Amino acid sequence: MCIKLNGDDFTTIHHELGHNYYLPAYNKYSYLHEAIGDAIAVAITPEYPGQIGLVDADKMPSADKDIGLLLRQAMD
Repeated sequence: MCIKLNGDDFTTIHHELGHNYYLPAYNKYSYLHEAIGDAIAVAITPEYPGQIGLVDADKMPSADKDIGLLLRQAMD
């Protein structure tokens, strides 16, 4: 996958990793394949980039900036 440093690709990477990690366990249930990937992708919280060291904790936006992310997740 050719990625850019943006939120869309960050989410896509986690969706695809969800497939990679859980496919061996759910390979008999093909209908769960996309659901597992989507569940991992939507599990990304606004704090997550700071927790894994992608963003300095003191530069993380406050919780009142989450509305855009939450609306986008709801639309997805």
